[in-house]
Amino acid sequence: MSTVYREMRDDEEFNDQITKARINGAHTWGDKAIEILEQNYSPQEMSIVREKLIHIRWLMSKLIPNYNDKLVSEHKGESRIVFSWEDPSLITNDTNLTRTLRSSDDKQQLQPINPDNNPDTP
Repeated sequence: MSTVYREMRDDEEFNDQITKARINGAHTWGDKAIEILEQNYSPQEMSIVREKLIHIRWLMSKLIPNYNDKLVSEHKGESRIVFSWEDPSLITNDTNLTRTLRSSDDKQQLQPINPDNNPDTP
């Protein structure tokens, strides 16, 4: 088997052929599961049948991506986050804006930040 896996690693076309063969094999197992379900079983046999079907379902989920239980989320957009802000000393004291941000009370206003006294700035 290691020769086959080495060949799959080195030859992309051979890898695609093996992958398609595995998918076809998994579909064959799915057909076998349907045949199993169409037969009549006694209550004593149902636990064995159930285990067989669970195993077939698990095998199909590993070999065919469409039957996989895991949700795969693929991000196809730009993977960059941009943070921006404005210098508080350049913003004018807009009382309408500060009232909207804080409350509708005229007495509460945002205090302007003095960059010289701010411990967060280097």
